[in-house]
Amino acid sequence: MKHSTPSPDHIIVLRIGLPQPNFPILENHLWEVSDPEHHRYGKYLSKEEVEELVAPHPDSLNAVNEWLAMHGLGEDDVVRSPAQDWVTIKVPVSLVEKMLDTTYHVWKHEKSGDYLVRTTSYSLPKGLHEHVDVIQPTTMFA
Repeated sequence: MKHSTPSPDHIIVLRIGLPQPNFPILENHLWEVSDPEHHRYGKYLSKEEVEELVAPHPDSLNAVNEWLAMHGLGEDDVVRSPAQDWVTIKVPVSLVEKMLDTTYHVWKHEKSGDYLVRTTSYSLPKGLHEHVDVIQPTTMFA
């Protein structure tokens, strides 16, 4: 149930998932190393090899970096996963609302009484659509 409007300076930890264009290759590796009949059975990939396969395309990194910079966010504001396929930023609601062209609300779970800060819709600049797979927390209430 919609409860209230969050304070503009309420901090949201925003996670941005970038596309992993080589994920099908990783999935194929997983099937091969798991199949006792395959010659690659048991020959697992290293952490570095997996990170290389899930890394986003450089164009996606550049597009997201430019978008963040347009909103005053630089490398010091960003935490990246080892493969750079996830970007995490801690930003006030007021900035997230500008970045995502949305309005956040505080929602209260009727049975548990728990509160969440979420939105019911958001948008990204058209040029980012192919470079971002997911942004959370936004519309997911789970």
